[in-house]
Amino acid sequence: MKAAVALVSAAAVGLAAAGGAAARLALLPSPTEPLDARVPLAGATPTEPYRLPSGRVTNSERVFADVLDDGMVVRLRVIQRLELSGTGDFSFLVPGPFRDVRATAGSQGEPGLRRSALVWQGFATRRRVLAANAQLVPEVAARSLPLRLELRSRREGGRLSVVLLLRNTTATRAVAFSAQARAADMRRAIARIAGQVARGAPIQRTVQVEGPARGLRVGVEAPLRIRGLIRVGGRPLARFDRIVGGPAPSTATIRLTAPRAGAHPDVVLTAEPTPLVPELRRPPRDASGRELLLLAERMLLRLARARQYQAFLASPAPEEPTHTVYRFRTVPPPVAAVERSEDDGRPVLFIVLLAAGAVVVSAAAVVIWAHL
Repeated sequence: MKAAVALVSAAAVGLAAAGGAAARLALLPSPTEPLDARVPLAGATPTEPYRLPSGRVTNSERVFADVLDDGMVVRLRVIQRLELSGTGDFSFLVPGPFRDVRATAGSQGEPGLRRSALVWQGFATRRRVLAANAQLVPEVAARSLPLRLELRSRREGGRLSVVLLLRNTTATRAVAFSAQARAADMRRAIARIAGQVARGAPIQRTVQVEGPARGLRVGVEAPLRIRGLIRVGGRPLARFDRIVGGPAPSTATIRLTAPRAGAHPDVVLTAEPTPLVPELRRPPRDASGRELLLLAERMLLRLARARQYQAFLASPAPEEPTHTVYRFRTVPPPVAAVERSEDDGRPVLFIVLLAAGAVVVSAAAVVIWAHL
């Protein structure tokens, strides 16, 4: 008598106490489900359901981060462009720690600003473009950026030594499972998944496993394609193109030497979450079925993480296409409006103004005295 076939999720399969070597279907992780609540940014909770016209919603975002050399984010804004297709009323919120917002070029509507949310309301006739330029509270939103960079420079004998540190900050822990599977079956499943990823087709996630299963927690990152430029005195010194995280190391270091030691270096770069899963195309030849099963799970979780970072701000239709580019640049530290004196802590600027005022009063007294 054949064993009944049970469909088990990745989270629950570890709880199934299967007897003997009975085969059953297990469900691999979803490549579209968020792995945590880090992104999209959170904020206000809608008090009523979203209303959207029947049709598609595409979301494209450009995130601009100004950072100091030590990596501190001092300014953060997002230009979000939503394109609604279909006809009908729309009303929805985009949550986040916003400071200000305005419509940007091409927008066919004006966004509203509530506490912790942008508000869009109106009517779409076949197509409507909603584009907002939103200022975020950097102390809050910067925690969700996928990349941290640090720029270090030192003058040595008339030359400038430059070191750029890049660190992927998308790492999280996710649920997977370990079970026995036939290596030949898993190789066919991996080949099928790789083809579906390449075509952008829905991924068939069921595989056959045998015996008991054990739950696991695994580390996951979104691979970042980083392209940028290091400049000295406004002149290009070096360009770079790196993958950081995922199949590549989580950090990268770029070291350079510039002949012009008098100028301070700066960096401009873009980071794009990229669904890189080369292991699916070249699984190890000597891997067991259990190892191949875990490899497939890790790759699907990596796809989920990359997809999650494709939306820094939420889309009203998260299942629809979305794409985000993160742009970073280093900036000089802001000049303090008031500096402290080294002696007693009183504002130096106040002392300077007081002295200047005394000179003016003294000069006026001299003029008055001359006319007596």
